[in-house]
Amino acid sequence: MILVTVGLHDRPFDRLVRAADGMASLTQEPVIVQRGCTVYQPAHAAWFDAVPAGRMEALVAQARVVVSHAGAGSVLAAQRVRVPLVLVPRLRRWGESIDDHQQQLAAALAAQGRAFVLDDVSPLALYRAVARAYPGAEARPGTALQQALRGWLDEAPARAGPWWWTHQRG
Repeated sequence: MILVTVGLHDRPFDRLVRAADGMASLTQEPVIVQRGCTVYQPAHAAWFDAVPAGRMEALVAQARVVVSHAGAGSVLAAQRVRVPLVLVPRLRRWGESIDDHQQQLAAALAAQGRAFVLDDVSPLALYRAVARAYPGAEARPGTALQQALRGWLDEAPARAGPWWWTHQRG
């Protein structure tokens, strides 16, 4: 299970909740989102606004990966039980925080190799970060169409020959 948490901040975090919902549509793995005061309601992920601290700690312990804002409490909860951590700091420019202090914590943890950090989040970027955070059990695409497309893309270099690889790599 992938747990996504935005904490209990008094500002919404639509950017992360929307990306997590989109990521949930790309995987068969359950995605659970704690959305706080965010208005957006996920369509593909299970969600809740808040739960008691003990229940949240249990969810963190059950998670394969935790995707979180870069709040100290959420970071400590994941690190306490050694769950891989992907951080998406709340940013002032999006009205998610009054300043960018979460970027500072996230950068420090990334520099220590204790978390993966995404500043510009999308469903696919989040999906890839989760796969990097826990490479031994990469999330699998959810639908037959997604699986077929992934297989086709993986085989594209072999079909096209060396020209494709040279031009795709830039």
